[in-house]
Amino acid sequence: MSHERIGDLLKAQGDLAGAGAALRASLAVRERLAASDPGNALWQRDLSVSHNQIGDLLTAQGDLAGAGAAYRADLAIAERLAASDPGNAGWQRDLSVSHIKIGDLLQAQGDLAGAGAAYRASLAIIERLAASDPGNADWQRDLSVSHEKIGDLLTAQGDLAGAGAAFRASLAIRERLAASDPGNAGWQRDLSVSHNKIGDLLTAQGDLAGAGAAYRASLAIAERLAASDPGNAGWQRDLSVSHNKIGDLLTAQGDLAGAGAAYRASLAIIERLAASDPGNADWQRDLSVSHEKIGDLLTAQGDLAGAGAAYDASLAIAKRLAAMDPANTEWQHDLAASHSKIGDLLQAQGDLAGAGAAVRASLAIAERLAASDPGNAGWQRDLSVSHNKIGDLLTAQGDLAGAGAAYRASLAIAERLAASDPGNALWQRDLSVSHNKIGDLLTAQGDLSGAGAAYRASLAIAERLARLDPEGSESECEEEGPLYSIEYRASIVLPACRSCESDHRDLEDVDLPGRNAREGLFGRLRRLFSRATPSEVPIFIPIRRVRAALFDRLRMLPRRPAPPVPEGHAAKAVCCSVYAHPRVPRGQTSMVHMISHNVQQT
Repeated sequence: MSHERIGDLLKAQGDLAGAGAALRASLAVRERLAASDPGNALWQRDLSVSHNQIGDLLTAQGDLAGAGAAYRADLAIAERLAASDPGNAGWQRDLSVSHIKIGDLLQAQGDLAGAGAAYRASLAIIERLAASDPGNADWQRDLSVSHEKIGDLLTAQGDLAGAGAAFRASLAIRERLAASDPGNAGWQRDLSVSHNKIGDLLTAQGDLAGAGAAYRASLAIAERLAASDPGNAGWQRDLSVSHNKIGDLLTAQGDLAGAGAAYRASLAIIERLAASDPGNADWQRDLSVSHEKIGDLLTAQGDLAGAGAAYDASLAIAKRLAAMDPANTEWQHDLAASHSKIGDLLQAQGDLAGAGAAVRASLAIAERLAASDPGNAGWQRDLSVSHNKIGDLLTAQGDLAGAGAAYRASLAIAERLAASDPGNALWQRDLSVSHNKIGDLLTAQGDLSGAGAAYRASLAIAERLARLDPEGSESECEEEGPLYSIEYRASIVLPACRSCESDHRDLEDVDLPGRNAREGLFGRLRRLFSRATPSEVPIFIPIRRVRAALFDRLRMLPRRPAPPVPEGHAAKAVCCSVYAHPRVPRGQTSMVHMISHNVQQT
């Protein structure tokens, strides 16, 4: 067995260190051969393949700088070969693949403009090949992949309409291929992936019914493939992923029981895979993610103890993986996200000291990653988010000066990122959120003038985003960004009188937009408190669609003063269960807060 085959096998088994040794041994042989006869095109191509494999390995290990060097070495050879014989379709295809690898790398580093240029260079080549021979199924598949890559990029840039066009172009090709050969499992899997991409897009656009149809189409294919070959671990893993997608959708729709069934179906599959090969790091990571999903669900259901057990299980795996290969930045990033989850949970439970330790552990990792590659915009953004979490924690502890330092550190990063790519909607939204954080802080410090300036800066950004994507925003909503689902469950002392029934109905199904949400909710509660003889009435208040900036302010509710209630009446408790839309990045997806008022009726 060649070094290359051994490397591929070890990589598939999750032994990245062993795979690296084997692939580098193969690279060394091919470098010597290529140097001995530079005119031998086949040896040059073999060398290009080796650089590509090294790039894939380093990407899996999180060494994006090293991966970039390898991919660019591959691209240089592919460009020379393609230029030496423009009629050689194989070399043209190799060049297309090399551009995609560069695009993937740049997107991972946050250079979306550079990634776009690379993906479009690849698309141009494969469009020519596919047009030259429409019956060539392999080139048609390559064309579907290129469209999908463009869709992923446009999604990251916030251009959901453009992303939809790209994903549907990819889906159309894959539907034709799958229909032409229903027994081709690879094409069936490609079709399943396309349905998932459409589902993700529709979810981001708020079309949960359409997303559900897409996810279920993907799940149906995954189930058939997994049933056709129960020993195929890849198809079993695909089925696990599909169950998670369904779980995310049901969570966004508020069907937490259904979401739990889906997440547990996914967990059962990945537990079997992980147990079958404990050394497979990829499956261990999948298991960590599944435990985290269960934790998010239990958090949304208010079972903080159960959520803690799930998050602890996820954290334990993340710690083992990170310790096994400290240079693997992806695993370090996972560990930071796990610490952040634990911090959110502990803060929700009122353990601010424990939350502080967890959030600072996450921050320390984010700082190391950002320092190791200052050009990696994704890691810079993670660092900005970590500073915001520290700011939230210090605010809860009453340390407004410390919170201000943290929020301003976050703002400085958000400003740099937003300035570096004004067309990146996510970074613009982050900047809007950072200004809101500063505004909240200055309000708490009594600097209303400064707070007003911060809020106006945030609003200006939100308005620009709304103008750029009017279909992605609600006309009455002042803040933009990913959608979150929020539920308020209230057990409050309410008047038991027929004249109050209309207000009761208002509270039972209310959609409160923009920055009036908190005041509108509490205003309705105050009106109810002003009526008649109190009795206990449970109320379920869903706020189905709110924007990210509003979500950040709602997170602060537990630290707001209780709304005034008339003499003789008292709120018993209000629980704000907040869980995010599936589009929200890993590590920022769930929390529960309690607002405790006077429990005793006066």
